[in-house]
Amino acid sequence: MGMDTFLQKNIGFFEFLKALGKEELHELANSNDFKGIAMRNKEFEEMLKLYFFVGGTPQAVKTFLSTGNLEKVRRKQKEFIKNSELEFSKHANQAFILKIRNLWNSIPEQLAKENKKFIYSKINTGDKSAARSSTYEEALKWLEERQFVYAVKNYYENGTFKLYMHDVGILGAKYNLNEKTLLKSNGDLFSFFNGAMVEQFVLQELRAFGANVFYWNAKNSSAEVEFLLEKGHSIIPLEVKSDFKTQAKSLSSYIARYKPIFAIKTSTKKISYANKIYSIPLYLAGRWGRV
Repeated sequence: MGMDTFLQKNIGFFEFLKALGKEELHELANSNDFKGIAMRNKEFEEMLKLYFFVGGTPQAVKTFLSTGNLEKVRRKQKEFIKNSELEFSKHANQAFILKIRNLWNSIPEQLAKENKKFIYSKINTGDKSAARSSTYEEALKWLEERQFVYAVKNYYENGTFKLYMHDVGILGAKYNLNEKTLLKSNGDLFSFFNGAMVEQFVLQELRAFGANVFYWNAKNSSAEVEFLLEKGHSIIPLEVKSDFKTQAKSLSSYIARYKPIFAIKTSTKKISYANKIYSIPLYLAGRWGRV
C-alpha cells in the first residue's frame, strides 16, 4: 500500500454530520440561520463530543457507521497508529525512522503543555542526549510532506511553531481518552489536556477548507492567540476557548496591538457579535477556514 492510499483525506465535522444522517444539523451548520443554530446548540455539542472521539479518519468513521461501537472505533484508531509507524519504516533508514517516531510520539505531550510551542529538546530520544533541531528538522519535514502532522508557525517570529497531529480522534487515542469521560462530560467539556483536543479540532477544520493558519504569542509569553488566518492582505485572529471561561484577554491584547478588521472567539458559548469580535460555537469553527 502506497503512502497516498494509506493516509486518506479526513472527514470533517460537517461531513460527519451528514454521514450520520443528521441532515438538518448539516444544513443548519452551513446556513446563516443563527437563531436556528442556537436552538439546536445541545445537539450540535453532543455530535461534536462524538466527533472528538471518532475523529475524521475514514477507517474510524466507517467503523462507527457500520457498528456504532466506540470500543471498536478505538481499536481501529490504535491499529491505524500501529500501521502508521509501520509505514514510517518503509520509507527511511533505521536511524531516520527512530527520529520520525520520537517526534511523532512527542506531539501529544507537547500539546498538553500550557505553552504549546513545540520544543525539540523536549522530545524523548530514549537516552540522555537532548534532541536538537538540526537533527530533527528533516524528520519534521518528512512528516509534514505526508500530512501526518501540521506545523503552525508564529506569524511574527521566525523559527517558533506549534505541532499538531492530523486528526483529533487519533490524538485522543494517543491520550487513551476514555469515551465515557468525554461523552458524559459537562461544564468544561472540552478542556482535556489543557485544551489540546479543542485546538487540534479547530486547526484541522480550518486546514480542511484550505486556510493559511499561523499563531501569535507575546514575546514575554503573557498572551497568545491560538490561530491567525490570512484574509486577503489582512490577518484575522481566532482565539480558542475550551470551556465556559471565555474572557479573551489575549485576544484583547492582540486587537489593541495590531488592530485587525475583526476578530473571532470560538468557545462553548452561543453566537454573538460585539466590538468587532464574532463569538462562535466550536462546532462552527470550520466555516472560518473559508475566509
